[in-house]
Amino acid sequence: MLCDDCKNNEAVFDIKLNNNGVISNLHLCQKCYNNRKNNIFNSTFGFMNDFGRPLLKERRCSVCKTSVSEINESCFVGCPHCYTELEDYIMPTIKNIQNATTYQGKVPVRDEYKAKERERLLIELNKARAEEDYMRAAQISEQLKKLSGEQ
Repeated sequence: MLCDDCKNNEAVFDIKLNNNGVISNLHLCQKCYNNRKNNIFNSTFGFMNDFGRPLLKERRCSVCKTSVSEINESCFVGCPHCYTELEDYIMPTIKNIQNATTYQGKVPVRDEYKAKERERLLIELNKARAEEDYMRAAQISEQLKKLSGEQ
């Protein structure tokens, strides 16, 4: 099916329009869709931002001058201050993308090894103390100190 606007390109969008209860279909190619989206939707809905709140003035970070729309388009903030200054605008997007607003990364392998080794040594230490093997308990305590970098 050809685009209803340019009549040249293949239509890739089928848009249903409701004009006072009268439903009509509009078939558009990618180029015409982008033109209409930029022209019609911006003039009709330009006062709203992506989260449905009134956008009276384009919000910008006071440090790097990055705007909310630039962040939404690029998916990158301009500087660390953007997170606090534009929090109301960008945190819902971050939460939607990442399912969280705080970073919960993995423990580095070397730290994971240290944690497991420390736990193993603590179990051995408690066992040595319970058996009243104080020489072994002292050796294990030294190993724990080395592991934590105290010696």
